[in-house]
Amino acid sequence: MEEQGPPTGRPQERGPASVLAYIRQFLRPSYHWRRICEDVRSARLALANMNLDRMRDEPEKLANAFRGRLFATFILSGVFGIFGPVLGTVFQYSSGNPTEGFLIGLLFANIFGTIGFQVIWYAAHRRMYLVRSPSPFGRFLALERDLLPLQLEGFKWTLLFLLITVPIMLLLIHLIKLVSEHVARVIPFALVAPIVEMLVVHSSLIRVMGDLFEKHSVQMTARYLVAESEGSFPKG
Repeated sequence: MEEQGPPTGRPQERGPASVLAYIRQFLRPSYHWRRICEDVRSARLALANMNLDRMRDEPEKLANAFRGRLFATFILSGVFGIFGPVLGTVFQYSSGNPTEGFLIGLLFANIFGTIGFQVIWYAAHRRMYLVRSPSPFGRFLALERDLLPLQLEGFKWTLLFLLITVPIMLLLIHLIKLVSEHVARVIPFALVAPIVEMLVVHSSLIRVMGDLFEKHSVQMTARYLVAESEGSFPKG
């Protein structure tokens, strides 16, 4: 049985009314469960159809495959983000400042995660970009046209969630410093932060990113169908 095309439950363009509607459904556990199942189906479709050229006549299926690939790339890019907390911990132990160690770990986790996303995506779609441009700079521009709008939109949501996790971490550091400065210097807060994030907001952030992947997969498909009509449809 063939997988169906990408769901259309999330508004692609949001005015104030659609944003409120999205927030209301976002608060329902049933919405999260349904969308998680859709993400998994999209990832399965992407793995089962490694050659995108085979789906050129099925735009909905192609968009669903792109959505699954974006979701899988996002999960895998977390491996790159691990280097951020490690650097933050090294800085904290060398400087003795737990607050700065936490903030540096947070900064580099996002930088490495962003770079990792692009590295993994390009590595998995290298042939596609080789077709789109013969020059390295042209391929870089093509990659950025695909990923930069997605990552900028995702960064806005990340900042929103950081408004929740950063105050929690700063309060935690402050309270522990009140009890014992020595203990505060020893606890690797840059490593504690991802655990707090996972407990407080991580599932919601993944859900938001999954919705963004659906939106941008449709845009990617539109660009590649234009490329097909010009005789340069990316293969692989």
